[in-house]
Amino acid sequence: MKKYNPIYYLLFILLVMGTFASMAQNSYGLKIMGGVAFAFGLVFLLEFIKTLGKKEKNDSYATGELAAMILFSLIFGCRVFNIYFPFIKRKLIAYC
Repeated sequence: MKKYNPIYYLLFILLVMGTFASMAQNSYGLKIMGGVAFAFGLVFLLEFIKTLGKKEKNDSYATGELAAMILFSLIFGCRVFNIYFPFIKRKLIAYC
């Protein structure tokens, strides 16, 4: 897991840069933040696949945490770029 630390560091710096650019009302701030969210999702997906492929016993909490982080980062990326999927909101409200 330590080999992903430079990638996490770079993505975090880009996230902070995108946040400040967005607060300064520059048009590229949200694009950077959305790209970083999707990049985090991709890195988490690669790490998730790697943990599933290990021969030794997997920690179920770590695997579940990676799955949740993939889901959250993809949702945040879709939210930043205003990507909506039809009928999801209506069905989620019906179940609540």
